[in-house]
Amino acid sequence: MYKSKYKNVKYVDENGVNWDSKKEYRFYLQLLENDKIKDIERQVEYILIPKQTNENGKFLYHPVKYKLDFKYYSEED
Repeated sequence: MYKSKYKNVKYVDENGVNWDSKKEYRFYLQLLENDKIKDIERQVEYILIPKQTNENGKFLYHPVKYKLDFKYYSEED
């Protein structure tokens, strides 16, 4: 069985949505309650370095990716 770095336990909410932890779910609920927070997105992935190939197109390295738990905008931004 896989153990996470921080010993988080996966959580499924009452709507059947999977979360990486209860703490992540509770933070999401706080974001929803805040009237200044808009356009909440979950698990947004950015490619920091694209897949690397040589001049012949042969694969060299996997892309480097970063996945956000949440992306959102506030009225203060």
